[in-house]
Amino acid sequence: MVIKTVSGYVLKGFISAAVFLIILEAALQITGTAYLRLKYTIKNPEALKDDSLRIMFIGDSWTQGADAAPGPGYVMLVTQELNRLYPVKSIQVYNFALGSTNSSQAIHQFLDNYRNIKPDILVVLTGANNGWNTQDIITARKRIRNGIINYNELENTSFAEQSANFFKKLKIAKLYNLISYNIFYKSQEIKIPLPDNEYLLGYHKIFNATRDPEKARLYLINNYKENTTDYNDLYKATRHSFGGDIEKTLNYLKNKNMLKLNLISEKIDIKKDRTSRSLHLKILEENLTDLKDLCDQEGIIMVVENYPYNSMQFRAVNDALGRISSRINAVYVNHYGYFKDKVGYEEWDKVMTKSHVNYKGHEYMADNLVEILSAAIATQERSKKDRENMNSEK
Repeated sequence: MVIKTVSGYVLKGFISAAVFLIILEAALQITGTAYLRLKYTIKNPEALKDDSLRIMFIGDSWTQGADAAPGPGYVMLVTQELNRLYPVKSIQVYNFALGSTNSSQAIHQFLDNYRNIKPDILVVLTGANNGWNTQDIITARKRIRNGIINYNELENTSFAEQSANFFKKLKIAKLYNLISYNIFYKSQEIKIPLPDNEYLLGYHKIFNATRDPEKARLYLINNYKENTTDYNDLYKATRHSFGGDIEKTLNYLKNKNMLKLNLISEKIDIKKDRTSRSLHLKILEENLTDLKDLCDQEGIIMVVENYPYNSMQFRAVNDALGRISSRINAVYVNHYGYFKDKVGYEEWDKVMTKSHVNYKGHEYMADNLVEILSAAIATQERSKKDRENMNSEK
């Protein structure tokens, strides 16, 4: 009798849990679909013209046009210039960028709209927010890989594999993966609380005047005893100059005979630091690689931009964007190099804002991008003619 009662409770618990998971899955499917449609999907896909050349932009606040007031961002300036350069060509530009998004969310911007847009060219600027924003990391990769024909053709998979893929696509599974990933990722995250004193201000003044991080570091060392009594100020600012890299900071201070481990208050874990620093760049590489595969499949020219921002924290992202673009053979737009070579440091300071560039900076970005897009447009036009000729021969 007792066994029957216990088994009855177990059965009821199992049924209750199953019902709860089914209801949760349905709720996640409905709210997820509604959220994505409201956030990303264009409202009037019927406005597309079959003979137009379509350019799609995805990314974060830079592409959205942050700090461009009182004028438009660089995407709108690019649109205006392309229409001037090609007055007889119908060019339609669609910008789905949103502030604070990471590279995985940029993938969603593309996936939710590219079938409606049918873009000829995709322009993407992303990666700066990967270090703190961990949303959609799991879902984006699974979703884009499922859109690539060679990845999971049903005729080449067994019933067991198809069943496994079905369960992997459930929102509950994605929610579990996302929560697990965030717990791991956040546990690895290392923050650099900087001192707020004249010592740090002097460090920034030296760097802004010279654009030489080594001169800024030498200022920190030479003025350490005079400006601060806290060794953490020297350590944190030096680490900041290396973009947060603990290992490089410790080696540098050691070479300068200024390493005092007993005076550093925060925990030093080089292995964990390597993991956390490489993780968001690894995600960026996976996202851009998958995106390039899908663009190649759809006959879309993929253009990758980097950031013109000149802070030391952006350098790792810009280096990664250049390296990844070269490896996947994407068209690369080097805004940082353009600003450095053609804008100059004095003008650069005038166009920089707290975390973006102002309207004048957006103009420079537009000038740089238009030149690249003009070449991409010519390439896409040649590809279209080649396809038309092949079809006519058939």
